[in-house]
Amino acid sequence: MPDFFKGFLRKKYIIGLDIGTASIKLAQFLKHENGLHLIRAKFLEISEKKDAVLSLKEILGDVDVKNSQLITLVNSNQVMVKRIVLPSMPVSELKEALSLEAKNYFPVSVTDSLLDFEITGEVWEKGIKKAELLAVICPNAVIKEHLSLLAQAGLEPVKIIHPSLSLYNLLKLKKFKEAQNVAAVDIGKNFSELIIVQDGKLTFNRKLPVSGDDFTKAAMSPLISASGKIQLTYEEAEKIKREYGIPDELSSQLIENKITTTQLFSLLRPVVEKLAQEIERSFDFYREET
Repeated sequence: MPDFFKGFLRKKYIIGLDIGTASIKLAQFLKHENGLHLIRAKFLEISEKKDAVLSLKEILGDVDVKNSQLITLVNSNQVMVKRIVLPSMPVSELKEALSLEAKNYFPVSVTDSLLDFEITGEVWEKGIKKAELLAVICPNAVIKEHLSLLAQAGLEPVKIIHPSLSLYNLLKLKKFKEAQNVAAVDIGKNFSELIIVQDGKLTFNRKLPVSGDDFTKAAMSPLISASGKIQLTYEEAEKIKREYGIPDELSSQLIENKITTTQLFSLLRPVVEKLAQEIERSFDFYREET
């Protein structure tokens, strides 16, 4: 066995790393005979005063990277996952067929992107057996930038995955009943990610044009009350959003001595309604597709 693979198998830990726009999230697992054991979870805000490389080194300060396999997430508006059905053929031919068909599924240049896939099963269409694929496309520039950032921090990933696949892997652990549709939404700083899993397979995903920042900015809208004009700063709105979320009990009680739950709800409601509409649109499209 080559030395590389011997070293790979000897790795004691697995690290999951999510470098987002506003924060870095890390989870470290210990490999064990009966599965993976979570031994460390860390969260670090990305500060404007500190670049991403320094933030990476900080969050990894007490982590045994040398004896770990690193798996990272990559996401942007141009990174996409699609369910694609192609005629059954050898894997080597599937790669070529997918390259030719990709332009019909992805609105980005295939020649300037990394295209990968996994076979998720077989389907029958009009009596013909076909291969069901999960295909992922990512611009080379995005991958290059991501790898460069990791290299500056002394890191080299063994796998790079898309957040939709991460959500999918998480849902698979729940072992839902057959023929059950399950949806999940991940609300990020700049956009949200929605996936639908049917019969244990990722069958639909879509980026939603509603983000966590939309909620923060909505909470910053000025209000006129009996005590005068009220307007939260970005930092205040972000803190209140994270700690209190969308109020389910409306009252005149002040939050952080700044705003009532009724006022906060009135500011956030348009964004909540927009998110609900985008989710419903996605469900409608999914029903038509399937």
